[in-house]
Amino acid sequence: MGERLAAQARTANPPPDIALVHDPTAADPLAGTVPLVLAGHTHRRASQVLGQGTLLLVEGSTGGAGLRALEIQPPTPLECSVLYFERATRRLQGWDEVTLGGLGQATAEITRHLASETTAVLSPPATPSSPIPRPSP
Repeated sequence: MGERLAAQARTANPPPDIALVHDPTAADPLAGTVPLVLAGHTHRRASQVLGQGTLLLVEGSTGGAGLRALEIQPPTPLECSVLYFERATRRLQGWDEVTLGGLGQATAEITRHLASETTAVLSPPATPSSPIPRPSP
């Protein structure tokens, strides 16, 4: 599905600013085609530069884990992001990661990220065996 979406994005006029995929594995073909890809499916938040400047943001669980959220201790946290775009360029400027402690928990955390700083921190590894650096929470 990622290949089909990338083919459509390459021929769109104007080109899309964001692509949405359910599974982050479908995002790879979109590298260099769109500046931002949003995904879910894993119920774990992650971010990565796919290459050619495409940022992949994978959201955590916003409650879609259902009863599975109660099967582990502590419960699966609820995670979502608020994205901020430049009006004129329609490019991502930054985002706030909002994390709530999960059912029965009383914690909340908001972490701000700037796109200009993040792409430098999350740049692709020099060798395939090198881990991708991640910002600390």
